[in-house]
Amino acid sequence: MFPDKFGVFPVGERLAAGWRMASWTRAYAGPLKIRYIIWQGRYWDPTTGDQGGWREKYTGAGVYDVSSPTGGHYDHVHISFTA
Repeated sequence: MFPDKFGVFPVGERLAAGWRMASWTRAYAGPLKIRYIIWQGRYWDPTTGDQGGWREKYTGAGVYDVSSPTGGHYDHVHISFTA
């Protein structure tokens, strides 16, 4: 889900909308069979403890430029589902 345009760091209401979507999907992770969520440079999955609400900083696994809006998952909520 892109709360704003691709490649843009969302601010204001667009940023708040992204947080609402990320928080909602996290709250329903079990029934939705969510494997993990990445949003605003943070990674969360249901099997690990939280650090201030979201698991850990997203590193991009060496593949993505985590300082960019897209590579760091700042411009979209990335949701992965289990099979």
